[in-house]
Amino acid sequence: MKKLVVISLFFALMTGVAMGQSRNGYTIEGDKRGNQNREWMDKVYVGGGIGSLFFSDRETNVGVSVLTGYRWTEKLNTGVGLTYQYYKWKPTNTNYNDYGVNVFAQYAIYPPFFLMAQYEYLNLDYVEERRGYDAFFVGGGYSQNIGGKAAINFYALYNVTYRTGRDNGRYASPWSIGVNIMVGF
Repeated sequence: MKKLVVISLFFALMTGVAMGQSRNGYTIEGDKRGNQNREWMDKVYVGGGIGSLFFSDRETNVGVSVLTGYRWTEKLNTGVGLTYQYYKWKPTNTNYNDYGVNVFAQYAIYPPFFLMAQYEYLNLDYVEERRGYDAFFVGGGYSQNIGGKAAINFYALYNVTYRTGRDNGRYASPWSIGVNIMVGF
């Protein structure tokens, strides 16, 4: 299990979250020279990051994600992602392995600032069963270009479906703060 966590973390950090950039605002149909396939790929990006990282004397929570997306316009991009979370409750020495999927949209309101919405479904590991949880996050962030077609994104999202006193899965707070790197082709 530790090997899977290390491999997932390595892959997520190496692929990162940056926006693929198109040249001169050309559309998916291609540029004026008829280079249709290249322009389409210029708008595709891959990435990943750390979605949760928490250590205390009672618990450990490490989450990594990978994603792929498409840049529809200079301001709008959408994508899908996969998430893996390792959770350890130290008082009982119990380990959990959670996984899930998400879909997201980001809209640049005033570059480098963006708004973001994300729907997430997690399948959580419990001692005797697995349970499904979904969440809908809204928020925003800051994107910093790190050269060429790569960027690092910092974001803060709020889970609008979070309810105090309700079983919210592994989330102890409605806030999710993260960082990811995206690399365009």
